[in-house]
This record gives sequence, C-alpha cells and structure tokens, in this order.
Amino acid sequence: MNLNGLVLWQGRSLLDNEPIVAIATGFIEPSANIKTGPMVQVWIMHATLNPQLAATQSGQDRAVCGDCKFRMNPLTGERECYVALWQAPRSVFDCFQRGQYPVLDWSDPEQAVRDMIRWFAGQMTRLGAYGDPSMVPAWLWHAVAKASSGWTGYTHQWAHRHARIRDNAAALRPLLMASVDTIEEQERAAADGWRTFRVRRDGERGQTLAGESTCPASKEAGHKVNCFDCRYCSGTDGRGSHSVAIDNH
Repeated sequence: MNLNGLVLWQGRSLLDNEPIVAIATGFIEPSANIKTGPMVQVWIMHATLNPQLAATQSGQDRAVCGDCKFRMNPLTGERECYVALWQAPRSVFDCFQRGQYPVLDWSDPEQAVRDMIRWFAGQMTRLGAYGDPSMVPAWLWHAVAKASSGWTGYTHQWAHRHARIRDNAAALRPLLMASVDTIEEQERAAADGWRTFRVRRDGERGQTLAGESTCPASKEAGHKVNCFDCRYCSGTDGRGSHSVAIDNH
C-alpha cells in the first residue's frame, strides 16, 4: 500500500457524468514543486483513462477540466495547460489503477471525516494540482479545507454556461480563487463576489488593478515566498482579502 497518497472521492463528473476521482498525494514524500512548496497536492482525474489519453486523444479531460480554454484545441492540436501530464499525473493515475492507494469510505461518512482529519492534520493542501475542483461536489472540498491547516485553490468554471457547474463553483467561492485571464473577466468575477487570480498578458505585465496585489511567489515579485507559506489564494474565507495577479511566464 502506498501511504503517500489517498483516494478522497470517486464518482461522476458534475459536467458530463464521466467517472472521475480525486486523489491527494504528498503525505510522506512532499511535493518538489518549488513554487507551491511541500503542500499536499490533490489531483482530479478521469478514473478510467490515463491523463494523457483523456487530454490529447479522446477529449474526455472535459470531465475534470470543464471548459478551460487551456485544454487541447482539437482544431490545432495545441494544448496550453502548464501541467505536464506524463509526469506526476500519469504516475498518480497508474498507482490508482493498481489499487495501491488507501481509499476513504464514504459509506460511513462520520468515519470518513475522522479519517480525513487524521490524514490532513497539520497539512497545507493544494485543491487542484490538476483538474478543476468544480467538477467534484463542493462538500468534499469544504471537508478537506476544514481538516487542513491551510489551503489554496482555483477554478475556471465560475461563469460556466451550465447552471449546475456554475452553482457548484459558487459554493466554493469561500475556498477558491476565480481564475481569470483578462481585465474584463476580473471585473465580472469580482462583481460576482469572487477573489480573483489574474494572469497578466503582454501589455499588462507588472500592472495591478484596484483590489489586486502581485503574487509574492512570482518571478516578478522576486519569489519572496512560496504557496505553502503564503496561502493567499484561498477564496473569501481564507487568508487575505485582495485579489492576486501574476505575469504570464
């Protein structure tokens, strides 16, 4: 049994009913991600297709990524997402497929919560190292955040065209930042009550809007702190009150 990971939840994507899974890793061997630091990482994946196949061949990564604009464009074959699917996501998926991770048993919710508290006690948790948390019922993330000492998280689905996804994302506003890619999106999300995480494109580098601050873990801020210590990107109930901006790298 691989005790570095834990299967948090298995079920159906709220978007398209495909089988998906949420897996947390880094309990024994902390993440080597320099920007995030040694946070527990939660991966949201298709439960039967490896991430590379789902993303680059079948398009079924939609089950976990929703309508994110950085998924592979079927017309051009280009994928802008920064997550290297052949690295950690593929390794986590393969371990899951071999049945090597312990599994939280939600048939007994009270016991599952007790087990979750034991696993996440003292941990800083990244909700969505891959995949969008809005594809999973909001109650799971509230339970994870409550059990953790701190968290970070983001969603691109805050304005999804389907009410089911949009409403689930709204239930996560206390925990997640709305990922936005333009000033117009930032203004729309902020008006809807979100704290935002904006990627500044060419022509906007170094600029902050009213209510924004530059990500202290960014290159332009001099990598002052990592996400483990900062935890500023934690929704309306988390740390801080400003929205965050970062230059596109």
